[in-house]
Amino acid sequence: MLNTRLRDSGAEPTIGAPVATELAAETICDQHGAALFALASVLVSDRGFAEAAVVNVISAGFPATSMAVPMPVAEMRRHLAKRVYLSCGSRPAEGKAVAAQEQTALALTHYGHLTYRAVADLLGLSGAEVARCLESALRRGALGAQ
Repeated sequence: MLNTRLRDSGAEPTIGAPVATELAAETICDQHGAALFALASVLVSDRGFAEAAVVNVISAGFPATSMAVPMPVAEMRRHLAKRVYLSCGSRPAEGKAVAAQEQTALALTHYGHLTYRAVADLLGLSGAEVARCLESALRRGALGAQ
């Protein structure tokens, strides 16, 4: 589904032949698409918006795949997860209900492979607050309901 949306998104290639760009996007989608969609689905309740956000982030990810020294897969996941979070209309954590804040922190660590400190920086919280969020979310099984 994401690969089809990606092909139909009309994203312009940034360098090289269109075939190479399409292959780069498909590679990103194959490696990260499901996890990024799961993350976006936690962040927003609208499946269509979540899918569009992931397609836009992957489309914008082409330059990272064509760098002289390619970005490692784990680093790419973290980079893309941050972009998904930001594209899903992120709000400062203090404006969110505690359960939503916990679920967001857990989704960013689980699906985005971010460390709790990276999540703290992204959410504008202290490391200790994120650690408490993660502990509480894990106790509640916050992602199990997805």
